[in-house]
Amino acid sequence: MLRDAGLTRTGLAVDRIVDIVEEVVAIEVGAPPVAGVCGRAVIEREITELLDVPWLLRNAPTAWAGQESPP
Repeated sequence: MLRDAGLTRTGLAVDRIVDIVEEVVAIEVGAPPVAGVCGRAVIEREITELLDVPWLLRNAPTAWAGQESPP
């Protein structure tokens, strides 16, 4: 995924996809809020954080400033 905002281009890539599942989930949006995370859900009995991709793409240059590589 790539975002082009004038002079800044930001990309989002993954190393690997672990699994693809079809499951009805209840998304929990609660405190404390975590930047870049829009909620949490239990998927296949594991707590999973759901990424807020638009937020990550908008804020990537500042969210990871000073780090050698993104987390």
